[in-house]
Amino acid sequence: MTETIPNELLEAILFHALTIPTAVFEAWRTHRTFCGSPRSGVSSLLLVSKRWHTLGTSPLYESAILRTSTQVQAFAQTLTDRKDKQRTPGRYLRRLRIEEGFGGAAINVLTAAPGITTLYLGTLKKVSLKHLLLDSVDGGLLSTTMGINLSKAVAGALPHWKQLKRIDTSPRFIFLPEMLPALTKAPALEVITMSNYTMTVNIDGNILAALGKNASVKVIQIRHLDTFTPIKLLQHVDHFAKTRLYVGLGKDMVKLTDFPEMEPVKENPSPLPELPDRIWDRILDYATHVDNREMDDTLFRLSRPSMNRTRIAILLLNKRFGRLGLRHMYSIPHLAREYNVDAFITVIEDNHNLSRLVRVLYLPEAIAFDQRKYIVAPLTNLEKVSKHFLVFPDMAQFVQEGETLSLQHASQWLGEGLIDSTFFKPFASLRILALYDRYGTITEEIPRDAFPKLESLDVWGWDLIDKFTPAE
Repeated sequence: MTETIPNELLEAILFHALTIPTAVFEAWRTHRTFCGSPRSGVSSLLLVSKRWHTLGTSPLYESAILRTSTQVQAFAQTLTDRKDKQRTPGRYLRRLRIEEGFGGAAINVLTAAPGITTLYLGTLKKVSLKHLLLDSVDGGLLSTTMGINLSKAVAGALPHWKQLKRIDTSPRFIFLPEMLPALTKAPALEVITMSNYTMTVNIDGNILAALGKNASVKVIQIRHLDTFTPIKLLQHVDHFAKTRLYVGLGKDMVKLTDFPEMEPVKENPSPLPELPDRIWDRILDYATHVDNREMDDTLFRLSRPSMNRTRIAILLLNKRFGRLGLRHMYSIPHLAREYNVDAFITVIEDNHNLSRLVRVLYLPEAIAFDQRKYIVAPLTNLEKVSKHFLVFPDMAQFVQEGETLSLQHASQWLGEGLIDSTFFKPFASLRILALYDRYGTITEEIPRDAFPKLESLDVWGWDLIDKFTPAE
């Protein structure tokens, strides 16, 4: 049936199916990258027929991602050890990503691919780059001889890349000292983007000062800031870099010089503007970090006394802010110590109006208490809870028959005693659930349709496994 499709159309279809999307090829690595990137079986499309094989070879070899030294060696053998010398797939290779294995096999890959645009030790000066992506997980370049050598090789090649116009760096990338002088000599570099981390972690040098000396650079983009890098500090960066510095992403990107030159604290402040409640509510959301529902360890590090002082100050400013600020005080509580946790639980158990304001109860995994923190209160708007706070499934007693709770992400120890499986009915919104069973016993099997939106289930305890995997 497909043999009636014209070559041009079939070639376009195979190109779409076989090439690696740009977003995947350029994605920065994380610690989950490898386990989240299963081996592709898309090459089996070439086995459909000789015609498909002929038309699909070029798009199949257009790009490659090699995550291990074993993959580099296997790919090098594929490109170089072919019996049919007329077929040289390396000539199709245009995009190559090598994450490990910068050795002899990688040299063979580059030798067999004359049209490639990539990075490699000793051959960098010969590459005609237009776009360079520098990737490092948790500043890993500093920890390996290979990373340091690669950094030196890039530094040696930068002045020779006459077509290189853009450099993007991963969130945890660090410019080593030898790269800074080279950046001042990159002849065609116009745009460089980096994270707040990359900008502030300087080792024996200053990345912004180095870029300020390169007359060809037009845009230095800091993709995002955090509370540790206020605009006031950026106002004192290198003079030449300052005029080219931009902050933010996409439509939110703003030139640094467009920020007003003023002190944030005035001796005689003017009255607050007359704004609707919904506008002030959104401002307070941002000011107290309540707008970030995906609370994690990064946000927890903001759980300092200054954050709660800000929230209390908002409540005390006037009656209107006291009314608006109450939700922000309890929505995502910042609980840094155990006595803060105990006091907070006492308050919300005594005042159910306040407990209904709580959306996130979270503490990092490393924090441990002498006793588990049970909460018996109508947490009807709770969306995320960590296992430090025991609310599951007792919170179900506060909802009416047929109602569904807002809880989406829960990590919980089961309490002691018998647990009726009907208690799970109000938790139909759960997407991520981790249950740890040490003392509790669920009386019946969990219905298969109990969690229709569930994406991830992690259970610890044989009794739990039996209840969630009933025999057919």
